[in-house]
Amino acid sequence: MINLLSIDGQDDDGIGPQAILLSSMSTDPAKNQRDSLMVLPSLKFLWEIYRAVLDILRSNSKLEHVYHAAAVGALRFCRNYQRRTEFRRLCDMLRMHLGNLQKYGDETSAKSNNKVRGWEGWSTDAIELHLQTRFTQLETASVLHLYTEGFRTVEDIYNILQISHQRRKQNPDLPPP
Repeated sequence: MINLLSIDGQDDDGIGPQAILLSSMSTDPAKNQRDSLMVLPSLKFLWEIYRAVLDILRSNSKLEHVYHAAAVGALRFCRNYQRRTEFRRLCDMLRMHLGNLQKYGDETSAKSNNKVRGWEGWSTDAIELHLQTRFTQLETASVLHLYTEGFRTVEDIYNILQISHQRRKQNPDLPPP
């Protein structure tokens, strides 16, 4: 067995735990300011891109997989960078999109309404994608310790399951999601 630590607690490269901790803490305020000047605008730009993409794709049935992939990417962004405010806004936006689909998305009014132009109704795939996205959202809320958003997400999941139940009630031959 090879001993990687020498007697003084440093590994073979001469970098010990104290050196790693000290390197992670910067005492140079100019470096911190440069980092915040470069990193924060990039994060804000990435958030705006996610928001714009989700707004554009919100009711297009043909690009529904892209919408949900973008939503999962935005959730991953919020988790990786600990962006709680953006996560709350994302949850509100996804909830609003779901509400518009519920309100205006039935087959009779979908042809005449601009809010859900391109929406072809609730298919089994659409319900499954919405559920997968909401479960990812619930997991992210748990990681970020935003339990109120987690509770609201559970309500969204219940609403989606109600849509599935109503759909199967109208047509019993449809498979569950």
